Amino acid sequence: MSKFFRQDDRIGRSNRISGAENVNCGPHKNPLGAEEHAPSVPFKIQHSKFKTRQASSLSTSLLVLVVLSTIVVAFLQSMSIERSVARSVMNRERAVLAAQAAVNVGRMVLFEGVRNSDSYITVVNGDYLFLGKPSATTAITNTNSVIPYLPLFSRTGVAEDNFNLLPSSVSLLPSASVATPTHALRPFLDNARQVNITWITNYSVENEPVSRIAFWIEDMQGRVNASFVGNTLDAGSHGRSTGTNVSELALFSALTNAATDTPGSPATQIVSARNNLLTPLTISQLAGPASAQQLDSVTAIPYRDDFLETIPFGFGYQEPGAPKFNLNYFVAQSDVAGLATAITNNLPNFDARKGGLGGGQNYANTLAASMIDYADADSTPSVGADYRGVDSTPFLTVIYTRYDWYQKNVLIDGIYNIRMRLATYAQLWNVTSKTNAGTFELRENNKDNIVQLGWSRGELTNSVNVTIPPNQIQVLKFEEDLVIPTGPLPLAENKINLISLNTSSSRFDYKFETFWNGAAVDKNLGFGADRPAKVLDLATVINSPDWTGHLPGLRYEPYTTASASQPLGDPRATFYLTRNIGANNYPDRNAWGGMATMRPNPGRYLTQPGNWPDRVNTTNTARSQPPADSAASISVTINTVAQLTNNSVPPSTNDAPQRISNAGSYRSATEIGNIFDPSQWHYPNYPGTGVPINATTNSAYGGGYSLRVGRPEHPKFANNGQFATQLLDILGVDSNDTLTRVSPQTDTFRLNINTASTNALRAIGAGIRLTEDLSAGAVSLPPSFSDDLAAAIADWRQNRGPFLSTAQLAQVTNAKGLLFGNTNQWTNSPPPATLHDAALEETFAKIYSHVTTRSSVFRIVGIGQALDPRTGKMLSSAQTETIVQVQKQRDANGTVTSTAIQTLYEFTK
Repeated sequence: MSKFFRQDDRIGRSNRISGAENVNCGPHKNPLGAEEHAPSVPFKIQHSKFKTRQASSLSTSLLVLVVLSTIVVAFLQSMSIERSVARSVMNRERAVLAAQAAVNVGRMVLFEGVRNSDSYITVVNGDYLFLGKPSATTAITNTNSVIPYLPLFSRTGVAEDNFNLLPSSVSLLPSASVATPTHALRPFLDNARQVNITWITNYSVENEPVSRIAFWIEDMQGRVNASFVGNTLDAGSHGRSTGTNVSELALFSALTNAATDTPGSPATQIVSARNNLLTPLTISQLAGPASAQQLDSVTAIPYRDDFLETIPFGFGYQEPGAPKFNLNYFVAQSDVAGLATAITNNLPNFDARKGGLGGGQNYANTLAASMIDYADADSTPSVGADYRGVDSTPFLTVIYTRYDWYQKNVLIDGIYNIRMRLATYAQLWNVTSKTNAGTFELRENNKDNIVQLGWSRGELTNSVNVTIPPNQIQVLKFEEDLVIPTGPLPLAENKINLISLNTSSSRFDYKFETFWNGAAVDKNLGFGADRPAKVLDLATVINSPDWTGHLPGLRYEPYTTASASQPLGDPRATFYLTRNIGANNYPDRNAWGGMATMRPNPGRYLTQPGNWPDRVNTTNTARSQPPADSAASISVTINTVAQLTNNSVPPSTNDAPQRISNAGSYRSATEIGNIFDPSQWHYPNYPGTGVPINATTNSAYGGGYSLRVGRPEHPKFANNGQFATQLLDILGVDSNDTLTRVSPQTDTFRLNINTASTNALRAIGAGIRLTEDLSAGAVSLPPSFSDDLAAAIADWRQNRGPFLSTAQLAQVTNAKGLLFGNTNQWTNSPPPATLHDAALEETFAKIYSHVTTRSSVFRIVGIGQALDPRTGKMLSSAQTETIVQVQKQRDANGTVTSTAIQTLYEFTK
């Protein structure tokens, strides 16, 4: 871009000297192409009238002498004036050169701070800008920690050939003090504000002051860039529909806290003409009556920003500065081990979240498998030796066996037999937001044993193709006729003991496994499932059924009325629970067709997703729905599944507790907030709203958790290296799923939350509409939320220092508590009790993609003054402004190989 130089003392200024006329020495083009005139060199011309008469030679000689004397005097006077003007021009040029030197010193300081690394963060304290350099190994945990800072303004000791790159480490909060402030610099756009900075004096070889300079740098990425934003995506509605597209941000939100824009507003004017807004001054001229403070939060400098998401410094991550890992690569490759390794290498303490995770399951592998299953295009879970992912698969919630005895002593080929019919009823729950369609397979082991007859049942396998809508229940029936040989003689006794193969035990060691499209989904890991021994009287029960069954994930021993000892009924957790499943041997103990409910004590054994720690829906629209006639939930004469479910009303399809994408890729890394967390903890008053500090590991409990990304973290995990949001520091999203690491995003804008003003911050929080909770519909956040967001970020910066990572944004607080995921934020909206976990985390997700902690576009303001070497008096002054962009070249691994500072705009006055 061309450099524009303007000298205000040459434009529009009258060059008259009393009694003289201006003489222009020729035209000069100004930056905008109009003709301007070079400063005139004035001289005085005397005008006299002489009478026409005959003059004597003496008179003529005297007259000539007088004229010559006048000419000489005029010439000498003209020469004096020309010398004065020449000195003025020379001093002006010296001041201009000094101002440009000031800008160049600022460029050099900036360059040294950002070159060949992404380790810096950009920090503002008042009006003063700093570059922070968090350590690659040290984890910043509190405000007593230290970060080296590089002040981006002139101060004592900063000169072109001698500046201190990184001063001694200071506290996490940088100091904005400047030693002996000697100049008040007024930024061009805001005449109401001035910044005190220090002069840097330049001396001649004779040690005489010849000029002095000062510079001051602003972060343009702390301003809303009208070249990108403008509410063009959701024009008219301002609904923030995607959360990832910068075009949905509304520029007017930076200029007003109104909910909507008005025709002809400054924002409308700026957006309509933004292709022509090349300089900050053009914005102020176009916006009209908008205040300088508001306009100072907006810029429209066009640039191509190659923004790269990198692993941040300051947390002890193994690979700080490297590009984040690309989630979509691991999804495309189904690479569970690779994704788990990326997590454990950088977050070695993340595994402490697992609690008592049972069955030899690996926590990182399990999370990685679920992350892949969430986004991949199929519904088949990822399964390995020490992990199982959660995909859009149905889970077993109830399993019952029905025995129908028909006849004894049936002679077949000389052998007497008992004839019976065995029916297995399996109730499946699709906990996800997607329709399940595939092959369900049920395998049962050690199911039936009659020791006195020497007969036992081997593995029983049944499969069927099923389709289950979101959050719906389906009861399957598998039926089989059995012929059990009793011997060559008729069986005399009528009583048959149905007991375990282990005769010393009165209980069966029954086990089951379920598969979806051939992949293992569920099983009971503990000591099996209890089946009390039965004495079957063939004389009285022929043609009358007997029942025994279980409620996996809900009904476990010990049998107690204490609610804190009962599981949550989350079937996703059954796979990990090591406690023995309790038996339900009575036909009326279960409500079919709804989520698992045990009778006659539904208050003790009742699946209520609304009470799960990561399920906020106090209206309980997704709780168990018992059959219409509770007394007839199951009877001994039942024959069909329809009769069994007794017309039970299933829960709403919109209340599915597990959000699944299955889109084939991630749109945003924040979607990992939907991932099931297999952590296993127990604590008093279980289950609570979160895992408390005093929770203890226990593999008999679990379920109801998802990774908290945009909601208050469980108190137990609110430690560096264990926050779920820290996964966002490691993982990013790239549309190119062949890349292991994310690549730079081009033509995008991210607001720096460390340097943005309150007005700019409001723009990224305004207009958010929550749409992830289908049961609640669209919920628009009140306009006050954007002000709450700006205030909470400002409070963090003032009291806790700069954000080292954008993921820390999830931890900001205000008077109402944690800002994100806190239903107190929406007291003026539709009832917050209807919002589910995904909707509560949606606000953070729609902000996260638009923020950063480091910047690439800066404004450098330099001032230079020419000094009188003898007195030190200022002879002339000039001020130069330049806007520059930091541009980095990277190798194939994303490592910075070189850094350049490109000038986008320059202006001198």
